[in-house]
Amino acid sequence: MLLPGPALLAAKVMALVDDLILLLIAIAGAGAGLVFWLARGRGVQRRRRLLPLLGLLLLVFAASGETRYSSPRRGSELAGSAFPTLQPIAWVGASEARLAPPEEGYLVVNFWATWCRPCLEEMPLLERYWSRYGPRGVRFVGVTRLYESKPGSPEMAGELEKIGEVLASRGVTYPSAVVEAKDLDRQLPASGLPTTLLVSSRGRILEAGTGNDGTRRVLWRTALLSRRGPRVRAASESRLLILHSRISR
Repeated sequence: MLLPGPALLAAKVMALVDDLILLLIAIAGAGAGLVFWLARGRGVQRRRRLLPLLGLLLLVFAASGETRYSSPRRGSELAGSAFPTLQPIAWVGASEARLAPPEEGYLVVNFWATWCRPCLEEMPLLERYWSRYGPRGVRFVGVTRLYESKPGSPEMAGELEKIGEVLASRGVTYPSAVVEAKDLDRQLPASGLPTTLLVSSRGRILEAGTGNDGTRRVLWRTALLSRRGPRVRAASESRLLILHSRISR
């Protein structure tokens, strides 16, 4: 069933507001430096410096809107769906953890592989968000699979040790689940690696992205939702699900 026009329009407007907030957060760190740079000039020189900056901001806002509403983003087809049940055959970095939606808060799931260079490059960023938002009720779990051995084989222990060494070399402290390839491909056909998901306590995928840009988008959304109160957070989740439901049809 298609959503009525006013409901869809409201969802798009509020989602756009969310994205604008994320954009402001992203450029806030550079604000002080830009003010200092502009303040060094005087009169005409200052105005000449200001014009390129305004043009750059307009381009950023235009690109943001075009990316969100005009072209599909890799991994975004998973957003709005239910997070499937995956049965880990082993855990690395934790004796036991849960690969399921939390009772409260959020679950960030990052699908990766030891041979995936972009996966390894973004691990320090994931670790920083885990350290910051873990105490706020956001659980982080990595998910990978066996590529060089089979479950239960003698070689499996060696591959698990290799996975642990890779995680340790990147400074990762959140746990990683190892699942069977057939289970992963059947339950969650991701569009590539790395793929990162933001899952609500109700088991719905609120945001999904593939590649390093997709992971940053998911983490920004996680940070924004985690800073909000329960009522505003619930309303934001509903708007995201409405928007994803309409786009997928």
